[in-house]
Amino acid sequence: MNVPAASTAITQQSTALYSSLSSLPPSTDDNQHPQNPRIRNILSKLTIPNPTAATLLDAISALQENAAKSTNLSATTQSSTEYAQAQEEERVAIARCVLGTYTHVMHELLQEAMEADVEADWWQNVQRSRMSVGAYFLQTLPYRVYQLSNAVVRNIRTNNLAAFNQAGFGLRNISGLFPRPSVLLQSAFPHLNQSQGARPFSFGFHFQLHSPFALTRAECESRKLALREKRDRCAKDLGLLYEIAGSLQGLRNGSGEDAGDVQGQLAELVYGLQEILSSPNADFQQRQKLFSGQPTHALLFPIQDLLLTFLPAYRLSHANEIKYLQRPSRLTRAWPRLLLAPPLAFFALRYAARIPVRDILETIQGFWQGWVVEPVAGILKTVRAGGEGEVGIVSPEGLKSDLDSLERMVLALGKEKLSMSQAELTSLAEQVRLGDLTAVQKLYEEDLKTPLKSAVKGSLVRSLLIQVQKTKVDVDLALTGIDKLLRSQELTFGFVGVAPSLAVLYALVGWFANVWRSGQGQGRYGGANRRLAAFEAMRRIERLLNTSHEPADPEDSDISPLTQGLLLLSLTHLRWYAETHLPPRTRLRDGFLEDVADLEDAGLGREEKRRVVERMWRCWGERLGWGREAEVTSLW
Repeated sequence: MNVPAASTAITQQSTALYSSLSSLPPSTDDNQHPQNPRIRNILSKLTIPNPTAATLLDAISALQENAAKSTNLSATTQSSTEYAQAQEEERVAIARCVLGTYTHVMHELLQEAMEADVEADWWQNVQRSRMSVGAYFLQTLPYRVYQLSNAVVRNIRTNNLAAFNQAGFGLRNISGLFPRPSVLLQSAFPHLNQSQGARPFSFGFHFQLHSPFALTRAECESRKLALREKRDRCAKDLGLLYEIAGSLQGLRNGSGEDAGDVQGQLAELVYGLQEILSSPNADFQQRQKLFSGQPTHALLFPIQDLLLTFLPAYRLSHANEIKYLQRPSRLTRAWPRLLLAPPLAFFALRYAARIPVRDILETIQGFWQGWVVEPVAGILKTVRAGGEGEVGIVSPEGLKSDLDSLERMVLALGKEKLSMSQAELTSLAEQVRLGDLTAVQKLYEEDLKTPLKSAVKGSLVRSLLIQVQKTKVDVDLALTGIDKLLRSQELTFGFVGVAPSLAVLYALVGWFANVWRSGQGQGRYGGANRRLAAFEAMRRIERLLNTSHEPADPEDSDISPLTQGLLLLSLTHLRWYAETHLPPRTRLRDGFLEDVADLEDAGLGREEKRRVVERMWRCWGERLGWGREAEVTSLW
């Protein structure tokens, strides 16, 4: 998980904490004692749960001006009640400024700890794979060669350059400049400066003992450990800040302490923040306590120093420290691909030219045109036409022509051979349209009794021809019925015909999509990579709850500040995963976030949080495939 994406979860966590601690309404009655307009304006700006640094600085400046004016007016124009009300309003505004600064510092610590944690995970992933270590060595090889060359040049200039020119630039002469070969290696692998001292080994033995591959892996390990040390420092400070929430219960609940107690809690918080931002190993037991005899607005100057001096200096110190520990730049990681891609593509195209590429392209084009485009176009045409407009097996005009011909033949036979009247002919025509040829059949039966005579007279031949025409009409009617049946199922046949080609396309597109999503961290519930990251966060949380990094203070909590800070990091990972990759408005996401909120609750002890973790494994482990992720992790 990258740090910018995780800032959403950090902001939500800080906002929730600020919202719970900054609701400090004045204790007096606003209807009887109207608020100071200046204070009311300041409080309206500080109602946002997570005010910006600029908003806080503006509010602090306004409070300083108001404090100066109130000091001049308190003894002359204000009554004791009005003065007490002004002091209460001022205390509320200053408390909100302190809490806003508190959330800013907490956000900064969590952001820096997560950045160090993400970078440490990157180095660990590189260290796990021999191929990744080799790729990293290749990516940084130009920089190492440059550093090594600089070291050689510096030593040549330091020693007698003229004598060295006479001796020549042989490998033995160059190695003579470095009686301790580790000095030469340290120029290419700077982590050796901290990991080991210089030893007087021979160059060949030292190089065999420390191959470039082993040195590169050791460099990854060194940076990973340094980043985790940085993460632990930030996490410890974060845990100490998180424990302040308990000491601020009085402010949140309005339990009625006197002004001195409230002022003492605020002063304790402010100077605790200063110690964290100024000392790498802050200890809340050594922070300054109360402002004895000082007014509440005296806290404004330390708050201003926190925002203007301490916090920017802390950011700069973090940036300088992590600059030399973070992963290489994108250009450094990409230059081998940019350099090797053009020649590899050239040779690949040359090799592909020997293969009948045209046949492959024609096959693909034929499949696309003949089995995808045309069938789909036919389906769309069928849908638009509604099964009409195309010539079927038998056209309606042909059927009508054959039926009219049969009717004329029967009527002519009835008129000439049977001497039917006009009314009888009309009735006979109606019977022919209905398929009833009883009169013709009777005449045909009589002719068969005297076939030779009937053949000579011609009535038998005409009857046979009428039978042939009747058979033709019956065949046309049958084909017309079949044609209607086919037309009614034409859309079904079209989909059945195009289904295999669409299945092939679906499989290919799905395969490419899976390959793309696997690299982008997408898929069901975020894909395998995101689920694996959530699994590792859950495992880390359970491990932290089962172990302790340092003795805890039994008076405050049974979880040490370092453990609490590391828990917050892992919980931030889980919250970001749930809010980003779990489907919204589902029981899965809502229940998962409820469990994460329980783990974030500072009021729960170690045993309660262990039971929450067990519930999460039981409820969400199978759903999110964490059992399978554990099998994958065990293979690494």
